[in-house]
Amino acid sequence: MEVRLAGTGIVRVFGEITKATEEDIYQPSIKEQAYKQGVKAATHPCGFTVKRTFKDAIGRKASAYALILPARTTPDRATVVSYNGFPQFSDDPLDDEAIQAIIGFSNLTWIDIGVGVPE
Repeated sequence: MEVRLAGTGIVRVFGEITKATEEDIYQPSIKEQAYKQGVKAATHPCGFTVKRTFKDAIGRKASAYALILPARTTPDRATVVSYNGFPQFSDDPLDDEAIQAIIGFSNLTWIDIGVGVPE
């Protein structure tokens, strides 16, 4: 899967990720799981929520939830839209440390949008 468009908030904490893939965003141990769940959501179709754990450039960890919904599927492209919560690494609102990687992918809950959910 490839990122086609990222909002300014995502770019602020991740850096420019247009054209990035799960190889660029997820830690190696979870990238395959994240990819497979995204494909399931796009092709089933259904949505899901997931808790992602992030690591910033100085090693702190924080979690936030995301909502992933299918947008459009054609024979050559499956598209999902991801609505992302932002991890808060500290109580300082000016603390803008960049995210280094997504290191956790847990608490996945499927959302039935009318055709059931994957097994």
